[in-house]
Amino acid sequence: MEDILIAADEDWQHAWTAMTFPAQVGPYERRAVTKFEERDTNMGARYFAADTGTILSIYVYRPGHPDPSIWHDRAITALLLNSRMGPFDPESLSVSAFVPSGGGAPSGIRSVLDGKGDYRSTGVALYRAGEWLIKLRLSSRMLSAEALDEELVRILEGLPPVEGISRTPAYRVPQCASEPTFVEAGRIADDEDSRMRAALSEGLLGGRTIAELRQDPREDGETALGASTYCSLGEKTDRHGIYMLSDGDGPYLIALGDAGFSIGIEPAQTLDAVRKANGESVGLYRVTTADGLEVKTFLPFTAMPTPDQAANVALNEAPIVATTRPLPGDEGSETTIYTDD
Repeated sequence: MEDILIAADEDWQHAWTAMTFPAQVGPYERRAVTKFEERDTNMGARYFAADTGTILSIYVYRPGHPDPSIWHDRAITALLLNSRMGPFDPESLSVSAFVPSGGGAPSGIRSVLDGKGDYRSTGVALYRAGEWLIKLRLSSRMLSAEALDEELVRILEGLPPVEGISRTPAYRVPQCASEPTFVEAGRIADDEDSRMRAALSEGLLGGRTIAELRQDPREDGETALGASTYCSLGEKTDRHGIYMLSDGDGPYLIALGDAGFSIGIEPAQTLDAVRKANGESVGLYRVTTADGLEVKTFLPFTAMPTPDQAANVALNEAPIVATTRPLPGDEGSETTIYTDD
């Protein structure tokens, strides 16, 4: 984390999205612009309005999964379970969709909560622009939740538009109606030959994953990534949430924290095809991690792993493949294959 040196009266513009962090937003004076990730893929600005004791934070970041509804769910969970400004009343939660500045569909999602401590109210809003998410946090010592929501709307409407605003409607993530029975899965052989074959096969998918993260569904909703909605599995914690496609019991996602880092669990289709041709067992699953800078892939499982297994691998093991997520001016992605654990 690093604060950017900038004059107090100077606007700051994010190079990759052209999102502007103005020196002042109405009564809110900017206090800092902060870099949370290398190459400016996670940036934030903090503002304060002294007359109402209200703190405004604006973030622009490139998440591991681009669905703003998932990250809104994570933000609300973090506010309710682990907020330095709380506690906040979960029964007061009010959620609304909105049309972002420069957008043409209700692809943004916002919510407000009543406070029960030093802060009378808090709120959060998110929307997607291409690969990026724009997030606002607003917390006040004096404003009611209703007044804070009105203030949040005014700020959102006053933000400068950026390119690539999503057309996919946002939604409040529901609890899954049913949950799969997770059983601990084994791993493929961890020898040099198996690792190399898996790395080569999974390395081909790195570029596909990067391409999918760039996609946004067309108005007819036919594009795969983002067109489907997700539901929440199990109990949410301030550390993570588990999300599965609402229309199935297959691949799932673990969202860590609320700043965009995710773990994906899905069938290893390319490696399965190679193994099938060799008469080997199939039905493998791949585990990947993604943040604003790269996608990492790990030694596959022989079946769908439990969330604990997937998280343990993603957070404690070395990957077999790492693929960078390019930014404008980069000459495509770079893929690194690791044959040693």
